[in-house]
Amino acid sequence: MKSANTYTPETAVADLVTEARAFCARNGITLATLSCYAVNDGKFFDRLISGSQCLPRTMANVRAYMAEHEGKPKRAPRRTRKGPHIKARALEDEVVKAVDLASELTGLSPQSIGSIVFKDSRFYRSAQSRADRAKRQIEKLNAFIQERAR
Repeated sequence: MKSANTYTPETAVADLVTEARAFCARNGITLATLSCYAVNDGKFFDRLISGSQCLPRTMANVRAYMAEHEGKPKRAPRRTRKGPHIKARALEDEVVKAVDLASELTGLSPQSIGSIVFKDSRFYRSAQSRADRAKRQIEKLNAFIQERAR
């Protein structure tokens, strides 16, 4: 007959999850973030919570990570790079604003202005091509507005 004080793998996993939750609460991170940092597996704690087991050395690795990083600030967020796709979107927004302005100044509908100014429009795959096309469209719109303003 088993005694009530037997330490089982299930209780070891439950203790690890409890320790991990406390660590996450103290350090302002999620369990998924901790599991990514500690064992390079974002679903590690989800699996433990759902009933899976893990090796004692994995538990030791997680506990060692938590001990080493207790109280240290979490990593700074990664800088987002402003690639050509971001620039293309911003320029395309400027094109829309310029079309609306031209529509107000000339009294023509935005669709009419689009068909007059952008006769050679076509689909571009690369973001850089989209950005270049948007720049050309803005130049054409500015010329169109200046011509109509005279």
